[in-house]
Amino acid sequence: MCGDFNSLPHCDIYKFMVMGFLKYEGLDVHAMSGQKEDVWDRRYGPELQHDFLPSGLSIGHNCKYISTEHCGTSSKNDGKESSDNVKELASHGRGYLNHLLRCISVYKHRASRSDYRSREVTTYHGKGACTVDYIFYNVTSGLVSFYDGEVHTSDIVEGHLNLLARYSLLCDRDLDKMKSLPNKQYGSDHFSLIAKFLLT
Repeated sequence: MCGDFNSLPHCDIYKFMVMGFLKYEGLDVHAMSGQKEDVWDRRYGPELQHDFLPSGLSIGHNCKYISTEHCGTSSKNDGKESSDNVKELASHGRGYLNHLLRCISVYKHRASRSDYRSREVTTYHGKGACTVDYIFYNVTSGLVSFYDGEVHTSDIVEGHLNLLARYSLLCDRDLDKMKSLPNKQYGSDHFSLIAKFLLT
């Protein structure tokens, strides 16, 4: 799963991707991405409510579409599915989301060539340099922790998808002499993320 998530590696959205759970009710709308720096603004910003996902979207708290087509039936073939859908409808709008994926980022968010002292950067513009773009992939198991504003992964056990290589990113120290993006060398305000996998 890849894209521009407009979110920093220590934020609530990133944690949801890799931890599989997010209690969003009461969270500051503007602070979820990690890009809001002003503590006072963050304290008084608008908060997400339990009905953040409108029921009309038919997306349940487990991030799956809810099928209401068979909820009233009890035939042998669709009985379990119907029961699951009824439970999902009843639990909709509880103020949290969860998923069953075990995602980790291809990137470590710290540059290995600087002994992990410098932050990797995926975008560099007038407001600063940061990481907001990701490639996530599913693993069998692993430990992910967050402290000191950093993401730490360990004991990763890969499944059928094995990470072979990744394209190295520039880090914040590399950008000291570079003008903001885009410029003559880079035609976009984001750097390319590339990963090579083996599917077994």
